[in-house]
Amino acid sequence: MNRELTTPASYGDLLHAVKVQVRQRQYQALRAANKELIALYWWLGEAISRSHGEQCWAKALVETLARRKDLLKRELQGFIHPMNQEI
Repeated sequence: MNRELTTPASYGDLLHAVKVQVRQRQYQALRAANKELIALYWWLGEAISRSHGEQCWAKALVETLARRKDLLKRELQGFIHPMNQEI
């Protein structure tokens, strides 16, 4: 039972359509993620700015966040692929 598989003529068109959709959806996901990150950074800047006017510890907070990159690491692990996590 040796059946030879043949590729239909429309295979190339389907493959091209799939590639286009994957690229478009990846780009849309990237834009959505960037939009949310910008909103997060904007919120963080406003929160620090408000705190700076009310309390003197805001500058120390920014310096601490800059030094302690792992400050929220445990809370953000859901965004890290398990293969990329440090052991």
